[in-house]
Amino acid sequence: MIGQTISHYRILEKLGGGGMGVVYKAEDTKLKRQVALKFLPPELTTDEDAKERFIREAQAASALQHNNICTVHDIDESRDGQIFMVMDLYEGETLKKTIARGPIQPHEAASLTAQIAEGLARAHEKGLVHRDVKPANILVTKAGVVKIVDFGLAKFIYSPQVSREGRRAGTTLYMSPEQLKGEPIDARTDIWSFGVLLYQMLTGIHPFDAEFDESVMYRVITDEPLPVATVQPGVPTALSDLVMHCLQKEKTKRPQSMDEILDALRVLTEVRTSHLTRKRLGRIAAVTGAAMAVAAVGLYLGWDLFFPPPPQTIRIAVLQFVDEPRDTLLQAYKPEMQRQFEGEFVNVHRIITKPLLRLNANIRESFGEENPPRTDRFLSFLRNQTVDYVIDGSITNSPGGGRILQASLVKASSFDPVQVFQGAFASPRQLDSLCRNLARQASAFLRLEILEEKPNLGIWSKNKPANYGALERLYRAYEFYCDGELSAGSAALQEAVALDSTFISPRVWISSYYRKVNPEAARQNQNTLLRLRPAADKFEQAMIDWAGASISYDSENQIRHLRRALGFEPANRILLANLAVPFLEKHDTLRALEAYRYCVTSKWEHKPIYRAAVPLQLSVRWYDSAKVALHNWTQVDTSVHAYSPEMFGWLHALHLRSGELKEAKKWKDRFDMACSDLAGVGPIAFTLGACYADAGMFTEGDSLMQFAISLDSRNAAYHQKYGYVLLQYGKIDTALQELSLAAQLIPPSKGLTLKLGNIYRMKGNIPRAYEYFRKYLQQDSTSYDSRQIQKWIAENHQ
Repeated sequence: MIGQTISHYRILEKLGGGGMGVVYKAEDTKLKRQVALKFLPPELTTDEDAKERFIREAQAASALQHNNICTVHDIDESRDGQIFMVMDLYEGETLKKTIARGPIQPHEAASLTAQIAEGLARAHEKGLVHRDVKPANILVTKAGVVKIVDFGLAKFIYSPQVSREGRRAGTTLYMSPEQLKGEPIDARTDIWSFGVLLYQMLTGIHPFDAEFDESVMYRVITDEPLPVATVQPGVPTALSDLVMHCLQKEKTKRPQSMDEILDALRVLTEVRTSHLTRKRLGRIAAVTGAAMAVAAVGLYLGWDLFFPPPPQTIRIAVLQFVDEPRDTLLQAYKPEMQRQFEGEFVNVHRIITKPLLRLNANIRESFGEENPPRTDRFLSFLRNQTVDYVIDGSITNSPGGGRILQASLVKASSFDPVQVFQGAFASPRQLDSLCRNLARQASAFLRLEILEEKPNLGIWSKNKPANYGALERLYRAYEFYCDGELSAGSAALQEAVALDSTFISPRVWISSYYRKVNPEAARQNQNTLLRLRPAADKFEQAMIDWAGASISYDSENQIRHLRRALGFEPANRILLANLAVPFLEKHDTLRALEAYRYCVTSKWEHKPIYRAAVPLQLSVRWYDSAKVALHNWTQVDTSVHAYSPEMFGWLHALHLRSGELKEAKKWKDRFDMACSDLAGVGPIAFTLGACYADAGMFTEGDSLMQFAISLDSRNAAYHQKYGYVLLQYGKIDTALQELSLAAQLIPPSKGLTLKLGNIYRMKGNIPRAYEYFRKYLQQDSTSYDSRQIQKWIAENHQ
């Protein structure tokens, strides 16, 4: 068609196309301007009803003269019966391309969506519902002006197009629940799609994305999306609330018009739109609730007013402790107590301590004594010491006998207390260890609460222990686990429990570790959790119940209790990662992957999660999902680690499989660098061959793996992995030979023993299946698999 002249339009180039038609850039030879021509899809050109509706919708769209709606100039028909619209041609890109580069900054997203809402409001006034609001239909010009295109086509045409492997996506991702159910629709359907679009702009992901069209439909109708602020923590509450308001399943609970949305967006963007009137400005608080309006006002006044950033550094001074009992035995300890706190703070990044010698000398020079009373004059002196916080300690008598050591963290500007750390001691000999404990707690508090040097644990951070040292150990455990350091993480959890035996979170976390290495310790820990349960909140009670189900390998109850816990925070990745475990124990790969989905798409810093999820995605041939997870993995984990050859090999194979040769070469180079520690050609060939096979390239992978095996025929790991690959491709007999050989070369692992038993059971060889299952039960008698095996043996082996 390029180069042809249709009517008085000369076709210059193709701009795009899909199930809804094809768009061309053309020259209007009469008016000497460039325009866009959109042709009705060829399969509909002979459908008179479709043509009539096309004309009617073009007429309606042309009547929507508005700056944010693509202008339709004409509708015409070629000599061979092809019907087409003539529209303005804009230089810019679609929101689909913009979002593909990542989330859009909140202030920019709010400004763009205000323009989208303007255009939709005008259409709704004219009685026209777009019904296909999605990123591909929103064009943003180089000047930043939004143009909504394809008005009305989705009202009568639904022609899904294949955009993913095995899934017909079309516009299902943006359809409202009522659309999917076939119910009557109105402007509130566009409001739903608008909410989906804004969610995607702010987070970079779709709120209801799934691998299959049916899964999308199910999620839209039944699932609640993850809160925007959870996926993208920097998004203001007001904007997040607006999105969730638009995504209410019941259309009566959404904003009832685009005018309401414009009222809310006006506060966020400070843009006066042509649809706003003084009357509607008075209704802002009613749009999304008082809480949203308060947050929005904060944004209107300034982004940092309600969300102040944490300080870059803090400056702190440690005063000499006041000894109220004036015990001469304690005098020698006072300078050391001051040094204990200074020494603890010196080791914390971003804390600057006032040198003690200079501070004490300045106090003596100004007041004639080392530890003057806390008068207004003394407080004024401290405010002039260029410090942000002060540790002011004291020793007092305890009503029950003994003494109380107290360290108060106070603001230097006002001397208001921020946090108090205290403990009891009976003799001066106990003072040293108590002071060290309080100094560590103060250090942990400053790091976690003031400097915010803590991981984002969500609901796990809600209930804090009295001992901030225990909380810091919990955070350290999280960081260790994120780096795959299981032993160090478990040791940090044990330290947290030792510091505060009533702290529930570390006790819950350590249950999974204990159940593998020390079942008796797991039972004792669970008994303690059960004693703490009555005083716990509902989230903690759900997690205590989960811990009990976990150590007894009760998969169904693990799932049930984790879903209870997820009700308090649906996007908590620690909970989702644990939810995958019982599904894996039941060999329900698809549900395990659904639990892992958000963990690997949100660039979670927990590195082992990618190692767990990617092979599963590859095993079910979710190649696009695996590619996304792998790219996130490379961004999260930049260290040189044992799995880097596989990571890069998988990326090379997946890009090669997709025909992306430049990307494939880049990852092959990274693979070669990562293999520098592998001795010889055999391991490199086998690793790359396995990556090819995992990525669906069996022929290429098979030849490389067989070559490696020919160089080292007694390598049990080669035979075992090759056997698993053969199983994946349905080559049962050859796989059995390879796995049996691996079991002969080394004492077989539980996984290999179980796999062999299952293969023999599948082939109907009951005696051999029984042989391997008995071996498995000698290694494992408590897990879900062991119970299933015991049941099978009871039914089949009399």
